[in-house]
Parts: sequence; structure tokens; C-alpha cells
Amino acid sequence: MAYRPHGRAQVNINNPRAFARCDRCGFIYNHSDLRWQYDYRGPRLANLRILVCQPCYDKPQAQLKPILITQDPIP
Repeated sequence: MAYRPHGRAQVNINNPRAFARCDRCGFIYNHSDLRWQYDYRGPRLANLRILVCQPCYDKPQAQLKPILITQDPIP
């Protein structure tokens, strides 16, 4: 019996898990191994709704955070 290729997903007939495709590289992984990609949108992190694998995951870029300027002190 021929088995279809599963990319980088682990297959276990006793404990089946869903497959998913990385939105950046296109490889097939187990859905539980993929993470949501976050990035700064204004002062807080926002979910970009992109599922990515560990090698494709980018840390949120701190340079995209706005510069918070405090008020001048009272003279």
C-alpha cells in the first residue's frame, strides 16, 4: 500500500492530529506545531492571522512600536 507524503507532519494512527500548511513556506506540519504570527500595530501586538512554522516565525519588530513622549515637567 502506498502512502502519500506528509511533509514534516508526524503521523500516528493511535493519536491522529490535524495537518496544516505553513502560510510562508508551504510545508505541511501538524496543526498544533504551527503558531500565529504577531506584529505591532500601534501600541499593542496584533494577530496577523498567518499560521507559520517555527523556522518561519518572526519575532515582533520593536521598531514598529510608537514612540511615547511624556509631558513636559511643570516649571
